[in-house]
Amino acid sequence: MKKFNYKTLLNKEYRVLNVPNFDEINYQVFVKELRNKLNMSQTSFAKALGITPSTVEKWEMGVNKVNNASKRLLYLLDDSPELIEKLYSVNIVKTETVLSSDIK
Repeated sequence: MKKFNYKTLLNKEYRVLNVPNFDEINYQVFVKELRNKLNMSQTSFAKALGITPSTVEKWEMGVNKVNNASKRLLYLLDDSPELIEKLYSVNIVKTETVLSSDIK
């Protein structure tokens, strides 16, 4: 059996994964502020995230807790708001106005 060498242990490099403490965030406030920052309704925000508007509403009311995967996504969107554009797109459709006098 090899003898334990404390000096060798001290000279090793280790990688430490630093993860933000998502549990310190008040999601009831955070979700609403993020949604307002992105200038989105609860419905459009929910659609972009792939959840129901009811879920967004319950997060904002503090009724439902945000799950861990969603916490990370919300964190990324807050840090890089432009990412929301990768989750949805808006198409502008031009329509013609039909006057009642044109209908026969």
